[in-house]
Amino acid sequence: RELLDGEVHPSAIKDRVVLVGVQSSGSGDFWTTPFGAGPTQKVAGVFVQAHMLSQVISAVEDQRPCLWMLPLWAESLWIGCWAIVGGTLALVFRLTIRLGIVNILATSLLVGTCFWGLVQGAWIPLIPALFAFILTNLVVLLVRAQRIDQDHHSYVISAES
Repeated sequence: RELLDGEVHPSAIKDRVVLVGVQSSGSGDFWTTPFGAGPTQKVAGVFVQAHMLSQVISAVEDQRPCLWMLPLWAESLWIGCWAIVGGTLALVFRLTIRLGIVNILATSLLVGTCFWGLVQGAWIPLIPALFAFILTNLVVLLVRAQRIDQDHHSYVISAES
């Protein structure tokens, strides 16, 4: 209130960040956070703003990048590409030890790329891309195994006739 009424001397706040907010319980400006002793705790909005400002200032002072993420279309393309890679590897290498080695290398490349992106400040989806890779890989292998089993079954029936 003193700041808004002009009762604070300008030299007291020169070269400072001043946040003006309300802390009273009736203000309605409270946010649920996982901070505190209980499972959740309500924190005044001015404290949430102060924390965000602290993160920005820290990023500037420490010369570290702020976290950014890909647009939705790029995330979808990223995940789709890893699904295609998983299916293609299963088609090319079939069920051999080479497929296992190549899958480990591809998974390492995926995890490494996501980690490198995180160090650079980019949030690249790891878990959805990994699920897409593994699931497509397994589906292609299962479809191929089912076809081989059907072909083998029809061969056995025609050989008995």
